[in-house]
Amino acid sequence: MATVLAPAAVVASQPTPGGRVDIRDVVSEAPPAVQVLLRVYDGAGLEVGGLRPETFSVFEDDQLVQNVDVRASHPEEGPLTVSLLIDTSGSMREDQMRGAIDGAKTFLGTLTPEDQVEVYGFGREAEQPVLQFGEARDPARIDALTPGGDTPMRDAIVAAVGRLAQQPSPNRAIILLTDGEDDGSLNPPEAVLDALTANGVKLYGLALGGVDTAELVQLTASQPGRVATVTDASQLNSVYRDMSAGLASEYRLAWESTAGVGDHTIAVHVMAPGVDAQATRSFTLGGGPEIPPEPESSSAGIVIAVVAGVAALGALLAVLLLRRKPALATVGGARPSAPAPFTPTPPPPGPASPFALAGANGTFPLIGSGIVVGRDPRAHIVIDDGTVSRTHARFDIDPNGVWIEDLGSANGTKVNGAPAGRELLNVGDVISLGDHTLTLVRSA
Repeated sequence: MATVLAPAAVVASQPTPGGRVDIRDVVSEAPPAVQVLLRVYDGAGLEVGGLRPETFSVFEDDQLVQNVDVRASHPEEGPLTVSLLIDTSGSMREDQMRGAIDGAKTFLGTLTPEDQVEVYGFGREAEQPVLQFGEARDPARIDALTPGGDTPMRDAIVAAVGRLAQQPSPNRAIILLTDGEDDGSLNPPEAVLDALTANGVKLYGLALGGVDTAELVQLTASQPGRVATVTDASQLNSVYRDMSAGLASEYRLAWESTAGVGDHTIAVHVMAPGVDAQATRSFTLGGGPEIPPEPESSSAGIVIAVVAGVAALGALLAVLLLRRKPALATVGGARPSAPAPFTPTPPPPGPASPFALAGANGTFPLIGSGIVVGRDPRAHIVIDDGTVSRTHARFDIDPNGVWIEDLGSANGTKVNGAPAGRELLNVGDVISLGDHTLTLVRSA
C-alpha cells in the first residue's frame, strides 16, 4: 500500500543516536524520479517493521523533500525461508526453555502461507528436528524440545545452511538462540562463514542472558545479519515477533527530485519508538548511466560506460555458465545449486590481451581494461545471483599483467582461496566471486 509522506520537521545535518538506518540502494536512473530502498534497526540491532510513513523524513542536499511515497513490502528476493535454531543444551534453564518455545510459536504465527520455516534444537546432537520444511505448522510440536548435552552451535548452523540451500527461495535466514558459547562442534568458525556466504544465508543471533557474543558477532558479519542480547527470557515473545516483522519488511521511498543534474546527497531520518537515527548516501542525478553503489559498502558508485559497436566480438561473447564452488561438506548435506547465468556485455575499448577468464562452459577474452563483473545488468560480465554484488570486482590490464580489484562487495573476492583487495594475477589463478569461480588463462 502506498502512502504519501508528511515529513516531520527535523534538521538534516544533525545525526541522532538510537538504532540504525541502512540505505541499501538508491535508484536515480530516470530523473527526476528517485527511489531509496532501506531497512531500519533498533538499538538492539533488530530489524524494525511496520513503521508508519510519518516516521520518515527525507532530505536532498539538506533540503526537506515534500510528497514522498512510502511503501513497506516483502523483500524482492521472495517469500521467507527461515530456520529457527534453539539451544537445547543442559545449561538452558526451565524458564529460558519455556521462553524460547513460546517465542518460536509466536514467530510461526507471524508468517504468511508462502513462507517456509523449520524448527530445530541443538544440544545432545547438532540436529534435533521438531518441525521441518513443508510440514504443517503445528506449534505444539515445538513443546518436544528438551534441554541436555553440549552446545554444538557451529555444527547446527552448517547443517541448517545445508537444508536452506535445498529450498527454492533465495531469501534465506537463520535465527539462532543460545545461552552459551560453542561447545563440541566439529566445524571451525571459518567453515561456518564459508557456508553462510556461499549460500547467501543471513544469520541472526539471539544471545540469552550474559553470554559472550564475540563469536556470534563474527559469524553474522558474513551476511547482513545481526546479534541481539536478550536479558530476560520473558522478552523472547516480543523479540521473535519484532524479528519477523523486520525480516519481512523493507521500505521504499520515492519522490520527484527538484535537484539538478549532478552529484547530490540524500539523508533519511527515522524517528519511532526505539529508533532515532539517520543515514546519508551520495547519488548522481541525470547524465550517463550509473551503476548504483553496493548497499553494504560505503564506497562510491562506479560509473561504467557501456560501449557499443564491438560487433566483431559477438561470437566470443556468448552466454557462459559459471562454475560453482564444490558443495561444502555439511552435516545436513547441502545440494549444489544450478550455475547462475553469465551474460557478457560489450567490454571497454582497447587492444586484445593474451589473457581470458575461463568458466565451466567457455572463456571470456579480456579486451581493454576496467572490465567490471557484477550483478548489475550494465556490468561487462553479469552474474545474476544474490551472492554476487552489483559491482563486485574489476579486472585491469597494464604492462605488468592482469589485476583484480574488489569493489567493496558484500561477500568479498578471493584469489586461490585468500581474500583479495587489489591483486596482480598469475595464469592459473582461481578467482572466487560469491558462489562463482573463474580461472585466468591465456587466450587461444
